[in-house]
Amino acid sequence: MMWPKKPTWWTEEGTVYVSVPFTWNLPSVAAQLRQRSFLYDRAVVGGPAVELMPEYLADIPNVEIGHIMGYYYQHRGKPLLAGM
Repeated sequence: MMWPKKPTWWTEEGTVYVSVPFTWNLPSVAAQLRQRSFLYDRAVVGGPAVELMPEYLADIPNVEIGHIMGYYYQHRGKPLLAGM
């Protein structure tokens, strides 16, 4: 299993989920989230970088910071619900 070296994004039922592995990825993730999208209503952002620097994304509207519960990654990097 390889650890992703860049942010992983996926959308599910009007919510975009973002896992951010490294702090140097935070500026690009913040810029993309500030642009908003018609594809999602809110964002849930987590990962090691967000755990270290949660304040970096705290001022972006409709962004929830925290652990992305119930997900893990296969060897192909696709998010799956735990227990599936």
